[in-house]
Amino acid sequence: MFAPLSAGATALLVCSAAFLKRCAAEIQRRSVKVPGIGMSGGMYRKLDDDGRTAIAGRRAYEQAGVGPMNIDVAEVHEAMVFS
Repeated sequence: MFAPLSAGATALLVCSAAFLKRCAAEIQRRSVKVPGIGMSGGMYRKLDDDGRTAIAGRRAYEQAGVGPMNIDVAEVHEAMVFS
């Protein structure tokens, strides 16, 4: 089952630190740093392999240099979940 278009929305504007410095003070004040992201995909895997979400999570933790105990809030999106 694919998530329907009416299921919700999220938007994130990604820019360089140099661009942010040229933005208005209010924009700079509200900005956040995203230290790591993780993505994973693929069709073929063994049934006992880690799921794509687990792989993506490990990649994000590694990029950010943190672990699950360091995270208070996480946005996880999986548009193709089978019931």
